[in-house]
Amino acid sequence: MGREVRRVPVDWEPPDHPHHDETYEHARAAWQAGKARWESGEDPDSLRYRQYSWEDWHGEEPDDPAYYRPEWPEGTPLGYCYYTTVTEGNALSPVFATSEELADWLVSHEGMSPEGARRFVEAGWAPSLISSSSTGVITGMQAIDRGAL
Repeated sequence: MGREVRRVPVDWEPPDHPHHDETYEHARAAWQAGKARWESGEDPDSLRYRQYSWEDWHGEEPDDPAYYRPEWPEGTPLGYCYYTTVTEGNALSPVFATSEELADWLVSHEGMSPEGARRFVEAGWAPSLISSSSTGVITGMQAIDRGAL
């Protein structure tokens, strides 16, 4: 959980609700394949935790395509968007054509240093929080900005 950079179509308008960074079809197929491995005993956890069902461990089968990103046609130009991943994912920024534009936005809207913003965009992800004796408790974005991550 934390913050991440997602590649999305340059002209895409992210929904105003959380959504997973995979298509509904992919999520559903992965869920069904996992359930088949669990039920056949191929999943090592299914042998250790026989008292639980696949649904106990992984929830119900995905059933609402609105909470997944659409399938993008091959060759679609992708831009950069800043997301929170504490939920399935909410866009926190507009979509930018280049990583440099996203870094500039992070400087002007999130108060990051240019170096920190560049590091975050390159890394593509930051945890929600970190804690150490030298930093105390700070956000992952602060840690990247300070060069602690």
